[in-house]
Amino acid sequence: MGWLAVPVAILLGGVILVTEHVRKKRNGPFDFLFAVSGIYFMCFSVIPIYCAFLLPEELDSWSWILMNSFSSTSYFYASLCSLIGYLFIVAGYSACSRLRKGQADDMQRERPDKKELFPESRMFAASAVIACIGLISFVIYTSSIGGWSKLFEYAILLRSGTDFIESKWLFFKNLSTFIMVASLCFFALTKEAERSSIRSWSRLCFVLTFGLSMVLLFHKAGRMEMVSYLITFPLVNVVRNKAWNIKLIFGFGFFFVLIVLFGKQIFNYFIYPEGVGNQMSNIGSEAGNIISKVLLEFSFPYVTLANAIQTFPYENMYRFFVDIPLGVLHLVPSRLIPLNLPETVSELNTWMFQTKGTTPVDFVSFGYFNLGIAGVAILGFAFGGLLIFMERIFSANKNWFIVIYRVHWILYFAFRIMYSDPQMAYQSAFTYLIGLGLVLMFTNINRYRTAAKNGWKMNFIH
Repeated sequence: MGWLAVPVAILLGGVILVTEHVRKKRNGPFDFLFAVSGIYFMCFSVIPIYCAFLLPEELDSWSWILMNSFSSTSYFYASLCSLIGYLFIVAGYSACSRLRKGQADDMQRERPDKKELFPESRMFAASAVIACIGLISFVIYTSSIGGWSKLFEYAILLRSGTDFIESKWLFFKNLSTFIMVASLCFFALTKEAERSSIRSWSRLCFVLTFGLSMVLLFHKAGRMEMVSYLITFPLVNVVRNKAWNIKLIFGFGFFFVLIVLFGKQIFNYFIYPEGVGNQMSNIGSEAGNIISKVLLEFSFPYVTLANAIQTFPYENMYRFFVDIPLGVLHLVPSRLIPLNLPETVSELNTWMFQTKGTTPVDFVSFGYFNLGIAGVAILGFAFGGLLIFMERIFSANKNWFIVIYRVHWILYFAFRIMYSDPQMAYQSAFTYLIGLGLVLMFTNINRYRTAAKNGWKMNFIH
C-alpha cells in the first residue's frame, strides 16, 4: 500500500493550493497561514512524491532515511496523517477566526496609525537596553569558550552536542540572541524615526547589531535560522505593500539553494577549509542532483512521521503532551541548576534513528508521538487557532516596528512545521518575547492614557 502515499500527497497538495486560493487574506498575500501552508506543502506533498520516484539509492550521511522501505504501509498512513493534520489546522484557523470577529473588525477600522503610540525616543532606549543585554551575554559566553577565534572554530562542534567545554556560563549563548532582537528594533527605527539624530544613531546601531548577529548565527551553525533571520528584512516590504516582489522571490530562492548546498561547509570552514571546494566539485560533477540535495533537507518530517507510526504505541508509549510543560524547564541552565529531566522528543527521535547530532521532530510527528492520530488532530486545531490569534495581534499596519515583528513571527511559526520540539521552540522564542515585552514596557508609558484621551481603540500592541 505504500504507493498510495503518492495520490494522498497529491490530494494534500491540492487541498493546500485551493485553500490558499479561496480564503480571504485581509493582511496581504504573506500571512501566518500562507507561510505555514508553504512549508507544509513542501514537507508533506512534494517530499512524498520525491521519495517515491527521485530519491537516490545511496545517501551516505542521510542513510537513516532509508530505515523503512517507502513501499511500506507506514508511508501511506503518514500521508493520510499529514492530510488530517492540515485539515485540522485550517479548521482551527477558520473556527477561531469567527470568535469576537466584530470586535476585532472594529479595532481594525479604528486603530490609529499615530506616531504617538510608539514614541521613537523610548523605542530607541528600549532597543539599546536589549542590545546591551545581548552584548554583555555575548562577551561572557565568548570568554567562557576561549575567546573570539573559538566562535568560528567551535561552530559545528558545539552544534553537534560535543560536550568538551567545562563552563557554567554556556547558557549565555541563548541570551546573546538579544542582539538579534535589537537589530530588528533598530532596523524599524531607521525607517520610522522622524528625528534625524535618532535615525542616524539607529543606523549605526543596526549595522553593529546586524554584524554581531551574523557572527552569532555563524557560531550557532543553523542554516534555517540564518535564512529566517536574513529574509526577515526584505519581507518587510512585501508585508507593508501587501504585494509580492518577483525579484525578492528569485533572489531568496537562489540564496536558499546556496545556503542549503554549502551551509555546512561554510560553518565548518575553520576546521576543514577544503570542504567548500570539495562540495563545489561534487556539485559540478553532479549538477543534476542539486534539486535532490535541496529536497533532502525537507525530507526528515515525512520520514520521522512514518517511523513514528511504526513505533508508537507499540515500541514507545505515547507522551501525552508532557513535553509542552517540560520544555519550559529545559530553559533552566542545566550547569547552574541541574535538573534530572526526561529526554526531549528530539533526543528520542535521534535515538530511534541512531543518527549523529540531532534529528528534529516535526509538527505532525510531534502530535503522533503524543496521542496518535488524535494527538495530530488536537495539535492541528490548537495550532490553527494560535495562528489566527497571532494574525490579530500583529495585524496589518504601516508601522515598521509592528511589521518587522509580524514578519519574524510569521517565519517562526512556519518553521515550527519542521521543528516542533517544545524545548527548541521555547528556546527560539524566549529572547524575542522578552525583547518585545521590554519595548512595549517602555513605549506603553502614558500610551493608554493618550489613547483613552483621544478615544482610540487598541489591542495588545496597536
